[in-house]
Amino acid sequence: LLVHRLELQRGGPPVRLPHHRQDQGAHPGTCGLGIITERDILDAVGSGLDPDRETASAHTTTDVVFAAPAWTLQEAAEAMTHGGFRHLIVLDGDGPVGIVSVRDIIRCWAPARRTFAAAG
Repeated sequence: LLVHRLELQRGGPPVRLPHHRQDQGAHPGTCGLGIITERDILDAVGSGLDPDRETASAHTTTDVVFAAPAWTLQEAAEAMTHGGFRHLIVLDGDGPVGIVSVRDIIRCWAPARRTFAAAG
């Protein structure tokens, strides 16, 4: 499974801080893991909220499906399709190790599709 390095955040930094990346961090009342994406931030700003006053934890999704490093891209794609989301936090026995997105899967599958189409 393709994963990106995570930047862990604890507490509640302003929404403006993580605007250039997807962040994972703690959220009160959950297992401590959640995800905030560019879509969450755009939704907050688009609804008129002040990104300098809003905290990331207020816009973090905490009902998250996790993947294991041994998952295939097919398994990740099926989980995303079934759940209607675009990112999976990857966990091993010690905690989060990365994130995989729909874009990652497409980047991996696109060259294989081109090769298949050219051979046909």
